[in-house]
Amino acid sequence: MNSHNGLYTSFLNLSPFFLAVLLCIAAGLGPGCAGPKMNKPAVEDSTYTQYYTGARNAFSQGRLEEAVDYYTLARKRALKTARSDAIANSAVSLAACLIGLGQYDRARPLLTEACLELVRQGLPIADVLLLRAKADYLAGNLADAQGALYQLKTDKRSRPTAGHMIQADFIAGRIACDRQDWCAATAMIEKIQACPTLPTDKLLQARLASLKGHLAMGKSIHGTAARMFEQQVDLLRESRQFRALGPALARAADAHIADNQFDLGADRFYQAARMAEEWGDVNGARRLAQRALDAAVKADNPDIELLSRSILMP
Repeated sequence: MNSHNGLYTSFLNLSPFFLAVLLCIAAGLGPGCAGPKMNKPAVEDSTYTQYYTGARNAFSQGRLEEAVDYYTLARKRALKTARSDAIANSAVSLAACLIGLGQYDRARPLLTEACLELVRQGLPIADVLLLRAKADYLAGNLADAQGALYQLKTDKRSRPTAGHMIQADFIAGRIACDRQDWCAATAMIEKIQACPTLPTDKLLQARLASLKGHLAMGKSIHGTAARMFEQQVDLLRESRQFRALGPALARAADAHIADNQFDLGADRFYQAARMAEEWGDVNGARRLAQRALDAAVKADNPDIELLSRSILMP
């Protein structure tokens, strides 16, 4: 486990392969997350290690496309040498990167492959099921995500820990919000708030703030939603989860605008656009800049208008 997410170690205590990937996905795949730990193989394979190390380095710096290339090479090497541990490591790591890039269809068979390799070794599959639930949720397949969560809790091969269950509660809470089941979402929030490490775990606090924000937004309590998303932004910044900041800022902007706070909405959309541009998401930056410009016009904010137009310029 890398030092940046060290405060998760005692609470989550997940199995060795996938802890860091799950946390990175949960927090938006921010830099500082180096991917899952690689179990030391019985026989060292320098070629596999070279590819895997290159992938982890790229992943830790937010270069997901490059990490995909390296993890693909690592997986091919693992398949050639028929090493179940290496196949599982590289398959789930590659899947996590693809999920971060929004390529959910490509990730699913890799998660199935990793699951089979873990079963072959008699190891728990809870990590893979949790990541599968996350991928299905992000793809909009709520029923499939619920199915993966159900398997996580009931499959004897899963063997979930308390850490798995709290991560599952976050996904269940988001599903409840999307289905406008406010009672279920509130129950998940109350359950998460009972987590003993919550007061010292900023990434957990950030996820909780986001969930509260989605609940408030769904119930049209826009001022509360804005405060929760702003809290998430602050916590992500403190945790150095920079890649996750842009989407969090955009959520805060939406809430501010819904609360008729167009000046704040324009500012947050501009910040999100600027971050997307720096991360190489040109199309996303332009979409956010247009939202910033629209809000700035309503707020009569010439500074944000000017800055937003500079991003929109060809």
